[in-house]
Amino acid sequence: MKLKLLIVELCLITLFLSCTVVRHSDIGGTTAVAKDGVTFGDSSFDAKQYVEDIWEPKVLPLIEEKAVDLGVLFKELEENPDSACKKYGYCVGNEGSNYNFSGEGKVKVISVNTESRNGILNVDVEPYDGNPDFILQIGPVFKGTAMRDYLNFISINDFLNQVSYAKLGTELNMKVRDTIVNGIDFSSKEGNEFYVSVVFPLNKDSEGIKAVPVKIKSVEE
Repeated sequence: MKLKLLIVELCLITLFLSCTVVRHSDIGGTTAVAKDGVTFGDSSFDAKQYVEDIWEPKVLPLIEEKAVDLGVLFKELEENPDSACKKYGYCVGNEGSNYNFSGEGKVKVISVNTESRNGILNVDVEPYDGNPDFILQIGPVFKGTAMRDYLNFISINDFLNQVSYAKLGTELNMKVRDTIVNGIDFSSKEGNEFYVSVVFPLNKDSEGIKAVPVKIKSVEE
């Protein structure tokens, strides 16, 4: 019995020493980290409004500036992924193990799947070989947080809790849903060509690269 009590006491001491003590007033109060006029740790943080504020002046220009031709990007990712990741990718410390990329170019739709709420297009990048190069998510549900994770002006360290950081990822995906793919009927687009700008993570454990569109325009337009 004494041995068990000693083990419990040692565990409690170790737990106490490993914790960081934070004043209650520092959580959601005026001492929260502020950036661009937004206090991310504040309970009043409005992720939807923040996305609205940064979308046009910061998000779209960043992706447009950094976008790599999709044909070049996929060729280099296949031939020398390590080099391509360092050259074109963006990965923030321990916030994720994946490099994230932005690319643009012309694609052809190989197949359409809208049976689930995570609708997808399997697309072939020009020059076409008839085989899909990546999956283009068309929603209305988008998987992953590539949109958030690609933004080099956003870090989880700006937030006092992970809930607000997670909300930001969700709202960015919903912005794509509402402004990029909304109103496009993809059900009959097999074989069609599009000019696209996308963001995606390089996830070697997945069934394929899943990209989120930031721009999608029919070649016929």
